[in-house]
Amino acid sequence: MQPELIDAFPQIENDFYRSPLTEDERNIAIHSCLNTISMNYNPPPLNKSASSANKKADSIFYGIKTALAQTTRLLDYYSHCRAQDNPGIDTFVDPEIMFASTMIALLSEVPATLTQVRLDALHKELDLPETPASS
Repeated sequence: MQPELIDAFPQIENDFYRSPLTEDERNIAIHSCLNTISMNYNPPPLNKSASSANKKADSIFYGIKTALAQTTRLLDYYSHCRAQDNPGIDTFVDPEIMFASTMIALLSEVPATLTQVRLDALHKELDLPETPASS
């Protein structure tokens, strides 16, 4: 790691998954996983001329994105607890933490795909001359 980075952020050398939580922080983490009150996601606004079917699909997509956000929080919390309960564990090679990290990465791709599907559907409905660039 670069010395300038360590000087600027000394806490960067701390292992995130092994940082202890107080009892209050643990309760907050557990109870906040069941909802997304703190989630600040503002989807791009729909065109006023969008059909009710498209608006309904949009709300379904939003619900899916919310569920995925909750799932990734639980996986993060699992990894955190696993590392805390096993102080000698190497978080870079532990199969359970690697699995959780892989699932987080895969699940994080789904909202981007859903957003593209949403935009493609709206684009098709409005009969625009060109299709939007897919990622």
